[in-house]
Amino acid sequence: MNELNGVTVTKQEGGLNRLQKNTDNVRGLVVSGVAATGLALDVSTPLNSIDAAKALGITKQYDTDNAVLVYHHILRFFQKNPFGKLWLRLVAQTVSLEDMVDKDFVGLCAVEKLMIDSGGEIKRFGIVRNPASGYTPTITDGLDSDVLAAVPKAEALTAKLFGDHYPTGVIIEGRSFSGNAASAKDLRTMQSPGASVCIGADLDVAEDAANPQAAYADIGTLLGVSSAARVHENVGWVEKFNIQSAADGAFVRPGYSGGLALSAISAADQKTLNDKGYIFLRTFVGYPGVYFNDSHTCTDISSDYAYTEDVDVLHKAVRSVYAALVPKTNSPVKVDSDGKLHPSFIANFTAIAENALNQMLVSEEISGVEVWIDPDQDINATGILLVRIRVLKNGTARWIGVNIGFTAKIAA
Repeated sequence: MNELNGVTVTKQEGGLNRLQKNTDNVRGLVVSGVAATGLALDVSTPLNSIDAAKALGITKQYDTDNAVLVYHHILRFFQKNPFGKLWLRLVAQTVSLEDMVDKDFVGLCAVEKLMIDSGGEIKRFGIVRNPASGYTPTITDGLDSDVLAAVPKAEALTAKLFGDHYPTGVIIEGRSFSGNAASAKDLRTMQSPGASVCIGADLDVAEDAANPQAAYADIGTLLGVSSAARVHENVGWVEKFNIQSAADGAFVRPGYSGGLALSAISAADQKTLNDKGYIFLRTFVGYPGVYFNDSHTCTDISSDYAYTEDVDVLHKAVRSVYAALVPKTNSPVKVDSDGKLHPSFIANFTAIAENALNQMLVSEEISGVEVWIDPDQDINATGILLVRIRVLKNGTARWIGVNIGFTAKIAA
């Protein structure tokens, strides 16, 4: 040392256990339109505010001049979560919803490109179609046929992205809802937990929009709410996620993507749509505001992934465990005299996996974690270490039952 005897002080790092930047609020939007002054088609760009979109030439006037709804969805996103981050990719108006999520699309589809360009930080996508003037939808099972064609494509894509370590989900714009709940496709039969369909619309926006954009569904708002929600929270949480705003002129007249008002669909038919897995808008008698009905995915109600918050919680757990265990790839594994996993190794590795999910426990995003490593694994024979992790998720109070009546006396 280049000094006399004394005391040497070395500054250390990491003692506060500060968390990495949380990217749970990052969303992606693929939307068809035309090139803006500062943004060409098929280019991915991150937005941190509505002003960032305006700087690219995506303004309300851009929507009006091009008879599209692009600025609208971005604006609604940031109105619902001013602190969110939105990755945007504009595609040509000839690109269908199906093409946006087709994993076999030549040169990679727009959603996969946007995910890769974001470095994998997008937790959920919205896809929106703004077809050119003259477009006439083919209505199949109560929706533009392009919507239903996109559902299995979105499932196949999200399965591929999951395998590539990009867990995500897709919200599809449910354009041109016919208004007939009985004939509407039962989305719960489509076995596509990676996809959701939203048919909620702001009728003031729909009536202002040029045909065929009048058939739109408000994906920007749903993306914004999902970004503002914590991973375990339902986008329909009444106490927290009122989407009506007189100040913003939002959802003063809520309705459906086919142009019908909420009141045009009976309570019984709303229940049918809910049972069939649609995300739409609702109100409550005697309580102000407009809300999303629920967080359905397009799969069976008995599935572990029947709701978007369940998918998002599992995906966050997957990302956390993956990040913790990747450094252990090709690491040595201590074994006992029988060649089986040594107890000290099992204890250490279990702790690593548990610690990866500990912050989710502390944040009450999950209710419990169980990690189990079979000690009888023959690691020398296989080179494979198997770890079983089970996550106890939080529940959601979808229905609240109350028994109320009179009594002759109240116990002290």
